[in-house]
Amino acid sequence: MNEWNIRPALAADGTIREDAIAQRIPLGGETGDTVVERLVLQELDIVVIRKTTANIALAAREAALYADVLQQLPAIYPRLLAYASSEEQDAASLVYEDVGVIDHSFDEQLAVELIGHMARWHAMPTADLPLGGERGPRPDYEELAAELIMTLGWSWWPAEGENVLGIDAALVKRVYDRAKQQPPVIKYVLSHGDLHAGSYGRSAAGNLVVANWVHVHRNSPYWDLYHMLDLPSGTVLQQIDDAAWERLLTAYWQQAGEGIIPAEQAAFLREYCLFAAVFSFWVLQELERQLAAEEVEGRREQLLQERGQAAASFQRCAERF
Repeated sequence: MNEWNIRPALAADGTIREDAIAQRIPLGGETGDTVVERLVLQELDIVVIRKTTANIALAAREAALYADVLQQLPAIYPRLLAYASSEEQDAASLVYEDVGVIDHSFDEQLAVELIGHMARWHAMPTADLPLGGERGPRPDYEELAAELIMTLGWSWWPAEGENVLGIDAALVKRVYDRAKQQPPVIKYVLSHGDLHAGSYGRSAAGNLVVANWVHVHRNSPYWDLYHMLDLPSGTVLQQIDDAAWERLLTAYWQQAGEGIIPAEQAAFLREYCLFAAVFSFWVLQELERQLAAEEVEGRREQLLQERGQAAASFQRCAERF
């Protein structure tokens, strides 16, 4: 029997039978209406991950992505073993293989492997992929650049000694001017959508695992790169040092498909740094809003760490124009 054949544990409606569950271990919810559990199935002596959610439409989209998109990629993602949805119960469940505890700490060798896979999925034709009009979980670059300019004002000029969000205003002005005058050329490619540090890592078996594919959509290749290299990751706080950061960007440039990014490495780095600096400015604004909220006390230390990471990413990219 295939070790991942869980059909004997399924009820007629496609959900796991309660009497087939020997043990359940809560893993936390992605949102208020989502529950993620590790389940030990006694009849089959296997362990699976089950996500139960009230967002039926998003669950259906994720199941369709597994069926029509992810199967075209190498097996770097946990397999989807079962999907069931009930409008009457206003719930859907997705059952995945359990790859064990994933180590999310930064490992440059693993990151290089991920960069190679990323370059290949960015090169995939997307015209026939059923991605619909799905957007990423954060605003697109054009919206981020427009918000930066509107926040500072169209004719903004910093006063001597001024700082913006804790950053030297002269550095912010450099990004502001470039965002007004020289937008990056956006080539739309297949994007993972949310490739922060908590979405990939090394499995217990030592393999690369990329999870959280629910936000797959078309976007700039810089979107995935920024989420992987420069976005503060929330529960997985890490900062990639400058030397490793440049090596990983170089590895992507070397492997990117023709016409996806500029052919000259210097032009590619300029475009990426503008994209990343504008994105980091928006992240800093979002973190300031969260820190100002009254109900944030339990998360303040984490938010302050994220703010430090976002400021460091902004400065690193702005200084390289």
